[in-house]
Amino acid sequence: MKKRGFIFVLATAGIISSLFAIKRGLTAPPKVVPLVAPAEKPYPKAIAAAGIIEALGENISVGAPENGLVQEVYVKVQDVINKGDPLFTLDTRLLKAELLVAEAKLKIAQAELSQLQDQLARLQSIKDTRAISYEEFSSKEHECAIANATLQHLHQETKKITSQLERLTVRSPIQGVVLQKNIQVGQYLVAGDSERPPLIVGDTRQLQLRTDIDEHNASHLDPRMKAVASPKNKPDLFIPLQFVRTEPYIIPKTSLTGSSKEKVDTRVLRVIYTLNPPQDVKLYVGQQMDVYIQRGARE
Repeated sequence: MKKRGFIFVLATAGIISSLFAIKRGLTAPPKVVPLVAPAEKPYPKAIAAAGIIEALGENISVGAPENGLVQEVYVKVQDVINKGDPLFTLDTRLLKAELLVAEAKLKIAQAELSQLQDQLARLQSIKDTRAISYEEFSSKEHECAIANATLQHLHQETKKITSQLERLTVRSPIQGVVLQKNIQVGQYLVAGDSERPPLIVGDTRQLQLRTDIDEHNASHLDPRMKAVASPKNKPDLFIPLQFVRTEPYIIPKTSLTGSSKEKVDTRVLRVIYTLNPPQDVKLYVGQQMDVYIQRGARE
């Protein structure tokens, strides 16, 4: 009898605890207040998009012309560079050795040509044509022509090696700033490595905003309408944008993780704007911004 009473009490306690658990589960969770409130649309009707800040004319990934060891690095991050300034040099020891050999061959060819030209001049100075046969004279002229052609070939070979040496010193294609440096002396570089380029440079005197507009909103875009951008950490700040161009080709959106191999279902229209942030606001290349483009007034 006592055992049955204990089981009854235990079952009643289980039912009560189950009811409390169900009631607690039905209670609405507390609202999570975001640390930074999202930006509100500045226009009654607007196209919302995401943008990423770039240097003017896009960021330039500077690559290596060929595989090789890094011999010298001349710049660091935030260095101001001019067009044509050296950025880094690959290993030049092999080419310098080849250049020394080519220059030695060039001197030999010059000496041989001088010797043959001297012999030809002596033959030409003989006034009595019976003292020398036509075949001997013609043969000496051909030898001089061959020696001269060999000399010209070695000149071109020397120029080729010199140009290859100059090619191993990578120079800046623009005037701008070094934005990122992924290179060290002694590092082995692979030509065409787009995942981690040795250097990224850009002209930050003027910033531009690469904006991705969803393909469903692309037909509503009017370049004449006003557009603003808001930093994610300052939702109450709206920076006016100046339209530059539209790239009229819908592409897969690849800006979610930054990976160039990312494939998603969303397709976007790319629009480029320039912006001039206030003096007290610091923006950085690669920073994401919320973009709002006015819609409706001209539709």
